Amino acid sequence: MSSATESADGATPARFTTLAELAGSFARRGDRPAIHALGEDLRTVSFATLAEQIRRTAHGLAARGVGPGTMVLLWAPNSPEWVITYFAIVSAGATAIPFDQQGTADGAAGIIEHASPVLIFTTAARAGELRKLVPAGPENLLLDAEATESGSWQSLLSARAVDLPAVEPQTVASLLYTSGTTGTPKAVPLTHANLVANLSALLAAGLVRPDERVLLPLPLHHTYPFTVGLLTVLASGAAIVFPASVTGPEIARAARATRATAMLAVPRLCAALWEGVAATVAGRGAIARRLFSWLLALSTAVRRATGFNLGSRLFAAVH
Repeated sequence: MSSATESADGATPARFTTLAELAGSFARRGDRPAIHALGEDLRTVSFATLAEQIRRTAHGLAARGVGPGTMVLLWAPNSPEWVITYFAIVSAGATAIPFDQQGTADGAAGIIEHASPVLIFTTAARAGELRKLVPAGPENLLLDAEATESGSWQSLLSARAVDLPAVEPQTVASLLYTSGTTGTPKAVPLTHANLVANLSALLAAGLVRPDERVLLPLPLHHTYPFTVGLLTVLASGAAIVFPASVTGPEIARAARATRATAMLAVPRLCAALWEGVAATVAGRGAIARRLFSWLLALSTAVRRATGFNLGSRLFAAVH
């Protein structure tokens, strides 16, 4: 099984069979933006920096004995650090356990008991909750700590280089836990081959162009945003945009700050956005509603007939 990513010059595809190989391909894209993250300010991480930090973190993990047969819990919100540590875990040959940032400490403690992770990447607040429930649990490395602070994940970056194992396609890359709405959460293993097969199909569909900036408000512990929003976007050479939060104002701020060209969403989010637009139009009176409806129908007809996005001009203010 194989998949392909576009090379840095957009010509020759690069083949890979594991997510470790995909991570290794990032360096070829050089200084092109890989991630835009909104917080108080806009932070941009290039593909070259992403690749370098993944490599160094993977060596740091391997130096601590993290590798084939071991598991690492990842309990944190979307961020460049989340992406770096996930790819570092799988590049070291270990299995990542992404857990819902909104999940409870009891839920995380249950995963620790069931899967016995050797290390946990999390935030300072979550680490405090875990220490109360699992005082003798695995070491916590904090993704929101500065390099000079105790417990920072960045301590891994200064570890000596060691040989990384060859990662096989049948190695389990992610161990995902179901929501448990019908009982005890079940653990679902996904191998590198599973994820690469999905990624291969998505790349073949040509969903994302290398020059795009894809807004990703959905949490990465879910397979849909992880596969479509993270793997497919980075493998296509495009950039991910992380808003500071999933609130409407923050999503809008991220879209404006980065001039995002696409957004990964679920129906409920799309409906909320559309309702906001419709309510604004309705507030301008009957004539505005009719004109908006007519222009929308025209834009849709032109897009379907020619592929030209007339709406980006007719509705520039909305865009």
